[in-house]
Amino acid sequence: MQQTHRVMFTLTLVSTQIFTLSLTTLFLLNFSPLFLVSFGLVLAYVLCFFSFKAYQFWSQPWQDLIAFSQTKLEGEKNITLKFKDINSSAQQLALAITELSESQTHTQRHAHIIWYDIFEHWQEPIAVFQQQQLMFANHAFKRHFPHTALIGDTLKKLGFNEQQGQLSHSAFSQKWHSSSVAFKQNHTAWWFYSASNIEHSLQQQHKQSQRDIVRIMSHEIRNSLTPIASLSDTLLTNGPFNPEQVSKVLERIKQRSESLLSFIAAYANLSTLPPAQQRWTNIAQLCHEQATTLGMSLQFQGEQHAALDPMLFEQLLLNIFKNSQQAHPSTQLKAHCYHDNHVQVLVIKDTGPGFANLDNALNPLFTTKAEGQGLGLSLCQDIIQLHGGDIHLSNDDIGAVVTLSWPL
Repeated sequence: MQQTHRVMFTLTLVSTQIFTLSLTTLFLLNFSPLFLVSFGLVLAYVLCFFSFKAYQFWSQPWQDLIAFSQTKLEGEKNITLKFKDINSSAQQLALAITELSESQTHTQRHAHIIWYDIFEHWQEPIAVFQQQQLMFANHAFKRHFPHTALIGDTLKKLGFNEQQGQLSHSAFSQKWHSSSVAFKQNHTAWWFYSASNIEHSLQQQHKQSQRDIVRIMSHEIRNSLTPIASLSDTLLTNGPFNPEQVSKVLERIKQRSESLLSFIAAYANLSTLPPAQQRWTNIAQLCHEQATTLGMSLQFQGEQHAALDPMLFEQLLLNIFKNSQQAHPSTQLKAHCYHDNHVQVLVIKDTGPGFANLDNALNPLFTTKAEGQGLGLSLCQDIIQLHGGDIHLSNDDIGAVVTLSWPL
């Protein structure tokens, strides 16, 4: 652009000087004013015409080169650019652009062959669609269709469905994880589809979950039944007890039984949470109610209302507050609610010792408290995730900090 301005400025300057010198010479030769005006108009027209032609002569090769380069960038192969002077700089530049384009095309063709071979022998199904038509399918993909004439078939004919920007197919539904990417290249719509068989992974995960459940339940049941069996054996084998001793033993058995039932109920809650039904709720009142239920002191500030499921959030707040109370019975709570770019945030702080192990605090059944079950914070995580949000745990100089965030 600066070069163009320089050329135009130079042509204008030269034309102005010629025009000025010509009229000045004629004026000194005592030509009549009418002749000077007429001659000036004719000269101005001639100078403008030749200036335009000179600019066109200079700029046309570069405009042709720009158009030629853009055409090559768009992938056009069967086009060349030739100038009258084959030894000109513009012609040499055009030849260089052509050679560079052909070299790039060769490189792309070589890369295409390599990727074609890789995808063709890939163990998982892969397909590529252009303008809704199948352009490539590897052997693994073709094995899932009864006919072999696939290339050129449409998405609809092959049985694909498009929902929310993703492709799906009944042949790759159960025990399969499919993914698809839509993109445009040179004004052409493309789809890349792949599927992975996750049956083995699901089986391994299911078996591991079963082993974890058996291990966890066995551990908790054993912890409760062992003292119950010991106390019962004491009553049966030792001598007579007075009513007060019997009452203490039975009370201990009752406590262990209730603890076991409480654990089983809490564990069941992890898998029976209903979907979140959010509505505009007075979150300040909800926090105060749960704190009062546990006999705890709470200070609330910030937004008084938030979109949430009151029933689920009540359970969430109870678990957070109870977790704080178990860590430090005389702890004091502070809650602050605010909105940040369509995100609702609730920060809860206490004056206790803080989290002893932040890395594992949200893991189910992990606890550092003698009376804890390790399910409270895990349940809180499940509840906030049902709201589409997340929970973050941290410590500050005063105590523990729980930050809840979910969409508004």
